Amino acid sequence: MAKFFVDEALCQGHGDCFRAAPKLFTPDEDGFNSDSGKGWVELPPERLAEARAAEDVCPETAIRVIEDD
Repeated sequence: MAKFFVDEALCQGHGDCFRAAPKLFTPDEDGFNSDSGKGWVELPPERLAEARAAEDVCPETAIRVIEDD
């Protein structure tokens, strides 16, 4: 199972993650990633590529993706 983490302290609300993975990430009422500060979130296997794309485009490196065996 893969997981992702959005670091609340690093997220600046640029919105690149929403464009890279619109089916995975959504903005909160202030324009920040709604998963920010929630800890590690399980990632459906079919969304792994999108999560990796969002991780790659985040200018603050606020998104981290891991794959557990």
